[in-house]
Amino acid sequence: MTPSRHTFSARRPARRSALRTRAGFSLIAVMVAIILLGTGAMAIAAANASTIRAQGRAGTRTVALATARAYVEELRARDPWGLASESAVAIDESGHPDAAGAYSRRTVVTQLASNLLRVDVVVDGPRLAQPVTVATHVYRGGTLHRQ
Repeated sequence: MTPSRHTFSARRPARRSALRTRAGFSLIAVMVAIILLGTGAMAIAAANASTIRAQGRAGTRTVALATARAYVEELRARDPWGLASESAVAIDESGHPDAAGAYSRRTVVTQLASNLLRVDVVVDGPRLAQPVTVATHVYRGGTLHRQ
């Protein structure tokens, strides 16, 4: 039994040294993993920030469009002979005039024919790259011009 015992003990140190060289992570491997995880986390954070900005712009554009449409309907309900361009006025999110409002609205009325007007309502707001414009045509019944 001694020869087999001697052979077994001779193989054992070789296995231990091989296990010691393969066991654990090196400092370089840990640093590379941290850099990769950090880069991935930064990319996710940047994507989230971009998404939040886009949602804010979309919300602002939706409010501007809703106020422009509501004002177009209000103008269409008025006497077409009394329609005229309006300079910019500050409005709140519901479209009511407010000196501290975040949005501004102006109206441009263009006469296309003696009985046809083009009415543009332009609403500008925070975080909008371009103002929102809603256009409509208003027919003036008859050809007489009343003032």
